[in-house]
Parts: sequence; C-alpha cells; structure tokens
Amino acid sequence: MEAPPTSNLGPSGGTGHVLFCTDTFFAEQGAQLRRIAPGIDIVLLDASNIVPVPDIERTTIAFMSKDIWPDRALPFVAGLNSATNLEWFHVMSAGIDGPIFKALAERGVRVTRSAGASANAIAETVFMFLHALSRHLRASLDTYAARSFEYHRWSELENRRVAVLGYGPTGQRVVQLALAYDMCPTIVRRQVRGDEPCPARTLDELVD
Repeated sequence: MEAPPTSNLGPSGGTGHVLFCTDTFFAEQGAQLRRIAPGIDIVLLDASNIVPVPDIERTTIAFMSKDIWPDRALPFVAGLNSATNLEWFHVMSAGIDGPIFKALAERGVRVTRSAGASANAIAETVFMFLHALSRHLRASLDTYAARSFEYHRWSELENRRVAVLGYGPTGQRVVQLALAYDMCPTIVRRQVRGDEPCPARTLDELVD
C-alpha cells in the first residue's frame, strides 16, 4: 500500500497528466496506478476536503471513486468546478445522469462511465436472490437455526416469467442467464428495437 504524504504528490516521470482522486482510492490502488501510469502526477482530496488551488488547476484527469458518495461529494464536485484544465472525468458507476456530468460535458470534458464492469457480478447476484425467493431460503434458514428441519415447498426457475428492466450490459447478462435457465424473460426498455432475443416491451407497459 502506498501512503501519500501530501495532497499533491508531484511529478513522477512527467506524462503531462495530473489525476485528481481521493486519498482513500489512492491508498487502495496507488501501487497499481503507478505501475500502469508511472509518470502521472497525483492531486488528492484528503481528510481536510481542501485542495490547494494551484494543484486543482493543474488537474487534467479526475476519477470519482465509490468512497466519494455521499459524504465527500460536495468538496469533490467543488474541485471539479475549479479544475480549469480538466480533460477527462471517469466515474465508477454506470449512471451519469446528474447535473455535474452534463456541466462537465458542456465544458468540453470527456465524461466516461463504468457501464458493464459489474454486469456479470450483478447478474449472478440477481440469480442468487431468484433462487433464494423460489426456494424460500429465509424461512429455511430460520427453521435450520431453530434446529427444526421442516419441509418447505419450493419451485424451480424453469418456465418462470421474469421481467428485466433495462437492457444495458447488466440486463443483457440477466437475459442470457434467464434463457440458459429456460425461463421466459421479457425485456422492458425505453425503446424496442426488434432485435431482442426475447419479447420486449416499452417502459410505459411495465405495469402490464
């Protein structure tokens, strides 16, 4: 683990790029970051939540890690607003619907997101819960904890209907798994394109 002593870590080979991120993220990933981009400068949002103006003005790249939300969001966004040389902003989540993302894009900043990075993990979690629901896992665990091994009637996922809300990378993976389970998925999305691998309906039909 690499522990930075100051907010601005200074040049380390001179790539010309300066990354703005949190001290928490750098403590966890700093060593790997240095291996990938050994010459990048680092400007940190530390526990003081204050970044010197000369440092933030040099920033060309910013990364919004999961530890920023919600407690550190305001000082981080303040830093972004002061980063007059910012060229690229990447966020760890899939959604970029907030006002800050639009404001940065209007400034000419390239805004990217992590859509699909967790698609398989989330899809597997979906099926973990589907199995738990279909097999009444909570009731089973309660009876097991009470050393009362009662029989619980459960059903298989095969031939069950499932609505998949959204058809981005995560939704696509959920549908793939649902079809592998011989389930009957219906995709619910903003616009039906006609090339979906199963029935698809628009969001205004979700209640149906």
